[in-house]
Amino acid sequence: MESIWKKVNKNENINEITEDIERDVVIIGGGIAGFLTAYRLAEKGSKVTLIEANVLFSGVTQFTTAHIEALQGIKYSALKNRECAQLYFESQIAAIDELEALVKKHNIDCDFKRLDSYLYTNTDVSTLKREYEILKDIRANVEFSENASILNAVAKAAIVLHDQASFEPIKFLSGLPINFELIENTRIIDVDYKEKVLFTEKYRIKAEKIVIATNFPIINVPGWYFLRMY
Repeated sequence: MESIWKKVNKNENINEITEDIERDVVIIGGGIAGFLTAYRLAEKGSKVTLIEANVLFSGVTQFTTAHIEALQGIKYSALKNRECAQLYFESQIAAIDELEALVKKHNIDCDFKRLDSYLYTNTDVSTLKREYEILKDIRANVEFSENASILNAVAKAAIVLHDQASFEPIKFLSGLPINFELIENTRIIDVDYKEKVLFTEKYRIKAEKIVIATNFPIINVPGWYFLRMY
């Protein structure tokens, strides 16, 4: 399946591993999570190396819906308490604001837009109403609608969360400077967390800090995450 987002090749100076090396911070995974982590750490003065098994933005990032929103299904009413809901919501809004700030700072043409976000139901209105009440309680800019003209006969009710966003993710990421070392087409096949060593098929990478930013866990660390994927 092809991505609908325009691919932009911005990688002019890509390094490759030809021997065992040592680095300060190594990030595994060249999607939006890994790239932004590398960008921010480098911005703060860390010497960062980002390693991607294929090429930048070739995984889940290129198939994103491109919605940037704090409304993510029945989330807030399922959290432990109001404080947790408040903190989670604030973190999501802060992330949207941060992305918008980066767009403005680097003058990135990525069709960033502020939009309303909808969560609707055609069955369980009471569950949706509980979610709305939590959002209202934490002072989200939110409405609850049972207006047939707005819902267009698709649903019985909807939560409308204002001032969310959308963008073209590949254009956005391609508009950011690469202020770190980038290594593509290099797969990490094992990690020794105790010794802080990463292994490719041929070489070893010693790192002071390791960040794994892949879609699926690449290493079976304690927690047995590979058994939880579904």
